[in-house]
Amino acid sequence: MQRSVNQHFEYNIQLRNTVKVITKVTTKDIYWHLMNKKPCEATACSKWELMYPNFVFNWDKIFALSYSFCTETKLQSFQFRILHRYMLCNKRLYDMKLRESPLCEICDEVEDIPHRLFYCQECKVFWNQFGAWWENHQLEC
Repeated sequence: MQRSVNQHFEYNIQLRNTVKVITKVTTKDIYWHLMNKKPCEATACSKWELMYPNFVFNWDKIFALSYSFCTETKLQSFQFRILHRYMLCNKRLYDMKLRESPLCEICDEVEDIPHRLFYCQECKVFWNQFGAWWENHQLEC
């Protein structure tokens, strides 16, 4: 005849500087545990800083921009992809082995995010036209 043994296990969790039985942990405990953790910097931030070492980045303000200036979800998503270096361009696609060349199809230079947004010949034309339009609108206001 076998006897069934009912074993009772208690699981503990360490939150901040105390150890609690997991059944006694509240959402408030978890909240404060997470709030007291040092926030980690996105890896994209360090890559942008390496690319532009003479520029001082205020990442808190930069990441808040998309939500303070714009309510359009597509523009917020676009800014998020740029900031996190998730915007697809030929160099990234080439590194992922999805393209045969990392070069821009317009000007035959390596197409990375800054090239695609600012340095490509087609983008330079856009920015020049936009600058002229902006100057004309500034005078009207």
